[in-house]
Amino acid sequence: MRERGLPISQVDKRVHLPVVEALVRYVKPARLDDLLEVTSRVGERKRASFTFFYEINNQKREIVATGYTRHVCVEPVTARLIAIPDWLKDRMPDEDLDPTDRFTRKG
Repeated sequence: MRERGLPISQVDKRVHLPVVEALVRYVKPARLDDLLEVTSRVGERKRASFTFFYEINNQKREIVATGYTRHVCVEPVTARLIAIPDWLKDRMPDEDLDPTDRFTRKG
């Protein structure tokens, strides 16, 4: 979100995004002091929820882990489930939606 000009701290002031489901698949060990790169993208978007898919690579560009987190949109004051706001949808355009399960396939 930060790369799209919207730090998560700003998002949280307007809508809360609790994690309702998470999965991680460990492919190979990461060691203390390893430099890791985390790549994330929106892989699924529904009316009131969306899924971030993650891939973690080591310095050799080897996959260390993959996974996802599913989030729902909650109105901060009422704590009620709401549709993904348009201003947030604009930060996750359709071309970012990943139709594959590349990030969650087994090692």
